[in-house]
Parts: sequence; structure tokens; C-alpha cells
Amino acid sequence: MGDMPDRARVGQQNEPVSKGAVDAGIPPSGVERRTAPRFSLEETATIHPLAGAAKLEGKITDLSVGGCRFEVDTRYLTGAMLRVELQFQVRGVVFRLLGVTAGRRTANSIGICFVDIPERRKADLVEIIGEIAAAEARNTKAKDDVEQPTVSAEPALPAGKSPAANSMEQSKAISQKTRLAKPETKAHTPQPSADWNVRASLGVLVPVPKHETKKSETARTQATGISEADKGSAPVKTDRRAHRRHPVDTRAKLHLVKTGICMAGCIQDLSLAGCRLRTEELFNVGIYVRVEAEFYLHGLPFRLGGVSQAIINKNTIGVRFLDMSERKRNQLAELIAEIGAQLADSSESRSLISVNAI
Repeated sequence: MGDMPDRARVGQQNEPVSKGAVDAGIPPSGVERRTAPRFSLEETATIHPLAGAAKLEGKITDLSVGGCRFEVDTRYLTGAMLRVELQFQVRGVVFRLLGVTAGRRTANSIGICFVDIPERRKADLVEIIGEIAAAEARNTKAKDDVEQPTVSAEPALPAGKSPAANSMEQSKAISQKTRLAKPETKAHTPQPSADWNVRASLGVLVPVPKHETKKSETARTQATGISEADKGSAPVKTDRRAHRRHPVDTRAKLHLVKTGICMAGCIQDLSLAGCRLRTEELFNVGIYVRVEAEFYLHGLPFRLGGVSQAIINKNTIGVRFLDMSERKRNQLAELIAEIGAQLADSSESRSLISVNAI
């Protein structure tokens, strides 16, 4: 029994390719199905068979413009040319594409060929794959730079001389040059020893003479106008975002990527690097949690991925945007520029009204 071939598998290999498979661009088994380059990744995904079967959850292990490879934890048997709908998320962008099962690599792996992709979604997919390719190229270059061997810069020893003799000759030559180039005697000024210099480079506190401390403090006070006592009484407030914030008031939805929970709220301010979002429910998750902020502003829809950066209070969090595509970044930059222009116009009108009232 153990030597008998698997009839089902033999039948699969000898089965001729159907016309539908040829039209869909699916070559026979053992041939590379995708002409576009594949890129490795690991993202959760869900398959919905259009025939009415139950959905199947798994992950995508590689992706190209023409299709992907879908893997599940358990053994899953399916035939070829089964129409499915694949839903997944890459770099903060959600995709829901139609396809057909094209083949199997293992018992847990299914090849899917994309069909009937709208032009807009195809452009988004091409852009995302371009970002993945650029990231892989950067990682490969960094790895090659790290793995390059270091060339020793030590000079070759003359023939017939040992390393010990060569080092003794070098030390004698250096001491002779030092005696010949002895500087003129000047007034003795105390210099910090090598031990103190090493401790200072390591961040260890080095004692400073009192007269130098008073002089440096006086110079800093004259230059900045702020004394040490004022610094202790009034701490300086730092801003996390380097980009300018613009106050907005628009409804938003906060999606927790890992759990799939959706929380309603509103955005209070917006910048190119992130936003401050107030939720109607208590936000008890914590910081550095993957989230997605979905909102409409000036008629444009946005769904930007990021992490919870700060918990301002129980209902207000700061979100830092991550993995934003170039197209989304340009749209957001144009929108923020429009908001800034509107705020500038409104401030000018208020100043004119106040001047006229005076």
C-alpha cells in the first residue's frame, strides 16, 4: 500500500489545462505563474469563497501585482479555479480583491490569482508593492554595508625583522623626535588629566572651579536673559511634533488593528505627523498600539495607519502616523496648507474688525 501512487495527485498532474485557466493567465503546474516579481511579507488575511462556503483566516506570505500566496494553520483542500474574495491590509491600506485559486504548493498553502481589479485599486497595489521593494532594497544595502570585511591598515613588516624589534625601533624614533621638538617653557596652567577627560567623555560629572562656574552662568544669563533660578521655577514645555498643528473639528473612527474594535470620536488637531483624537468611550489600551484613524475633511476621505503615541486623558490620545504612502502624504500636506491659509485669513479678518472697533 505504501508503494502505490496517489491516484488523486496523479490525476491532478495529468489533467489538461482548461480554457478558463489559460484565459486567466495560469500556466500548468511546475511553471512560474506570476511574471511580476514577488515580495515576501507576513500579513493577516481572510478568504471568502463566492460559492457560499465559510470564510478562511490565514496570512499572506508573498505578494505581487498578479497574485499572492495564502497560508493557513490547518490542512485545507480546495480545487483550482475557485472564485474567492481576499481581504488583507498592507502598510495601513485595506484591500478587498477578487481572485481565483491557481494552485497549491503545500497542504496549507494556496496560490491566488487576482482578477477584475479596478484601476484605482490596482494603482494602490502597485504603489504599496513599490514601497515594499524600496524597503527591501534599503535593508539589503544596509546588510551588505555591515557585512563588508574591514581591511587592516597596519604596514607590512620588513623582511627579517620580528614584530617586537619593529615596535622597539618605532618607540625609540618617537622618543627622539619628542626630545628634539620640545616646546618652549611657558607659565604653568593646570590642565585636566587624561582620567578626567575619559570620565567627561563617558558622561561622568567633572568638578568645575567656582570662578569658572560663576563666569559661565553670568554669560548664559546675559545671552538668554534666563537665570538658573528662573529655569527651575518655570519648566520649558516641549512639543512632540515637529510639524505645526492645526485645530480641526471633524468626526472620526478609531480602528484598533489587532482586535478589530472600532471607536467613534472626533479629531481636535491635525498635523502631517499625527493628530489628537478624542473618543466617546474610554481608551484603556495604552501606548504604542497599532491603530487606524478614518475621517473625512474638506470632502476627502482619509484612513491613515499609526500608533497611539500619548494618553492625554481617559478619552483623548495622540496618534502618530506611520507607513504613509507618498500619495496620501501629498493629499494630507495640501489639505493642511488649505487649513493654514483659512486660519490665517480668519485671524486677519479678526484683527481688522478689532482695529475698526477701536
